[in-house]
Amino acid sequence: MSRAAIVLNQSDIDLMPQEIRNLIMQSGYAEQGSDEWLEERLGNVTASNVKEVVARDRYNKPYKGYYDYMIELAIERVTGKAKRFSNRYMSHGNDNEDAAADLYEQLYPDQVVQTCGFEKHSTLAAGASCDRLINHDGTLEIKAPNTDTLVRYMVSMLGEEDDDYELVSMLGLKGNEWEYYAEQIQMQLWITGRQWCDFVVYDPDMTEDSNLVIKRVHRDNIWIELTLEPRVVEFLTKV
Repeated sequence: MSRAAIVLNQSDIDLMPQEIRNLIMQSGYAEQGSDEWLEERLGNVTASNVKEVVARDRYNKPYKGYYDYMIELAIERVTGKAKRFSNRYMSHGNDNEDAAADLYEQLYPDQVVQTCGFEKHSTLAAGASCDRLINHDGTLEIKAPNTDTLVRYMVSMLGEEDDDYELVSMLGLKGNEWEYYAEQIQMQLWITGRQWCDFVVYDPDMTEDSNLVIKRVHRDNIWIELTLEPRVVEFLTKV
């Protein structure tokens, strides 16, 4: 006797206990950082590197990183091997990602926060690995830098939200320091089809009332359509 497949849609999953939801979402994907995950990313433009693809100088020309990344992806495709890179700052960030996600869940207990793997574009050699997925339309991007960097984010967001531009300028900051990761976040939203990202900056060395900074970033469909997607497509024709 043959067995019928059970098809679950998102509304079915949303009605299940959170433990079951997490198991369903975690099944069928490679854990981030694993060999399988690296293999899935081979030869693909990724959200963490897309800044190299879209950045342009004042003459609207790509920077050197554009061509370096092109060579890197070409080598991945030829050798079938990914280049591993790590330093103490990346290790610090990875070590504290789960703690930051846990704090976020404590702040927003009604949110359904789930881990995920590498999600590919349906037709292009491009993809993204979000730190977490939130409900059916959000993502989480977590950074765990050193204390100096966290303070820079806090002050820059103060200037952005409270118009305290004098303090921001005095410290040599922009009012939107978080935008260094804007391309990465927008590509994640493009690939996943989601609508917003909570950008989280966390430092365990700060006090509990100031160790987490959260910035809500919304999907920019115009920039995705007119800049991100065309430049990714053009780049891939050259790899």
